[in-house]
Amino acid sequence: MYTKTVTTTGTITDTRIRMTDPLLHLVQWMSPSFPIGAFAYSSGLETEIAANRIKTAAHLEAWLNDVCTYGAAQSDVVLLNAGYTASNDDRLNIDAIARAFCPSTERLKETDLQGAAFCDTVN
Repeated sequence: MYTKTVTTTGTITDTRIRMTDPLLHLVQWMSPSFPIGAFAYSSGLETEIAANRIKTAAHLEAWLNDVCTYGAAQSDVVLLNAGYTASNDDRLNIDAIARAFCPSTERLKETDLQGAAFCDTVN
C-alpha cells in the first residue's frame, strides 16, 4: 500500500507502508470501518472531543488513563492482561469471569458482539 503526496511546490513523495507494518495494523484496528473502532463502544470519547475537553495528545492520554484506571475499561485492562498471559486451559475461566463482571445484559451483549466482530475480522 502506498500513497502519493503532492506538496505545495509540486514535489511528489511516495509513502510506502508494508502490509505487515504494525502501524498499518493499528490504523486498521482504530478505523471506524473496523467492527470495534466505531463510536458505538467509545466510552464517551466523541462527547469529550465535541465538548473540547480533549484537544491534545496529552488530554487524550489523561482521559485514557482515567478510563483505564477508574472507569469501565479498568476491568477490560485486567482481563486483557490475564487472557494474554494465560494458558489455553485458563482462558475459559477468564472468559467466565469476564462475563460475570458485565453489570448488565446490555454490557454483556456489547461485549459478545464486539468480541465476535473482532474475531471474525482478524481470523
